Amino acid sequence: MLNKIVLTLALVAAQLISLAQADGYAVMKNVDDFKSKAKAVANKTNSISSDFVQKKVLSIMEEEIVSKGKFLFKKENSIRWEYKEPFVYLIIINDGEIFIKDENKENKFDMKSNKTFKGINDMIVNSVSGNIMDDDNYAVSYYESAAGYMVQLIPKDDKLKEYMSTIQVFFDKTSYDVVKVKMIEESEDYTSIEFKNRVVNSEVSDDKFSFK
Repeated sequence: MLNKIVLTLALVAAQLISLAQADGYAVMKNVDDFKSKAKAVANKTNSISSDFVQKKVLSIMEEEIVSKGKFLFKKENSIRWEYKEPFVYLIIINDGEIFIKDENKENKFDMKSNKTFKGINDMIVNSVSGNIMDDDNYAVSYYESAAGYMVQLIPKDDKLKEYMSTIQVFFDKTSYDVVKVKMIEESEDYTSIEFKNRVVNSEVSDDKFSFK
């Protein structure tokens, strides 16, 4: 069960390859300026409310697996992923615990008891809030295109590498908001999550992160 939950969280993290340059990105010219501006935006971000579209691409399938739902984030580390299409599925991460509801089945886990849980959770929080550059668990490189910035991360931890070989976090070039997260597996299958209708610092009730 623990391995299943870790895999679920990994897919969420991006649920977050070819080289970055192949996607139209070149090495970033001014990394310090980007990091300074992205961190300034992240520091001012207390909450995020957003729709999301998740795409799962598997080499064994001809068509993408597309899911849609609602994403909520609230400082410090409260996250809610609510899948609405084509199935209903809920994941809440709050105060060191993970709650998962799949149809009528409910499970709750203490994240502190599993290092991989914590690593994936930190990656999720840091990715969506824009603080991913500060995570020492990854080797980080920086790229840019005419439309945006991209931070590419390679996990250092062997356990994390079992679930993701590369994470790419895409930033809007004007607002420095995170607009997409992409997770690539060793097999080069990948999951991407694109954020739409994003609202920052709106009022988000603590009840949204309750397990009750």
